[in-house]
Amino acid sequence: MALVNIYCGTDCVPGGVELDGAPIPVPTKVDLGLRYVQHYYAIPSGQQRGLRVSWEDPDAWEGNSSGGVYRMTFTNQVTIRPAHVRIRIDPPAGMSIVSVSSPMRVVEGSAVYEGVPGSRLDLEVTFAPSTPVRLWRNVTRFLTTPVFEI
Repeated sequence: MALVNIYCGTDCVPGGVELDGAPIPVPTKVDLGLRYVQHYYAIPSGQQRGLRVSWEDPDAWEGNSSGGVYRMTFTNQVTIRPAHVRIRIDPPAGMSIVSVSSPMRVVEGSAVYEGVPGSRLDLEVTFAPSTPVRLWRNVTRFLTTPVFEI
């Protein structure tokens, strides 16, 4: 039996859990203020299973409607057989990916890391809307910001 605990920050909201592509009910728990999901499942000898967990974390984003940065740290537990991990970060609505930190790459509009991470993996993705939209939002923000208060 495999026991998997997947932790996220204090403000994360779980989006769903799938085992081999099928949705499964897994409760969210809290440990020392951090949310996590825990699941036990069998992995027959010589076979592989895929566990997918999606999260949303509004506090991981730094920016405004003209663009910003999403930062994530993946900490790994050392095991006899290292786990292969796939992390996908989708841009906010109306934005595109401007840059990703190594070893990520952009695949079909999403930032993707795939591989066997070490004990710590720091990822960073920069997003922005198209240039005309960004310029319009910046001008609008500038013109609606008070210069001084009376």
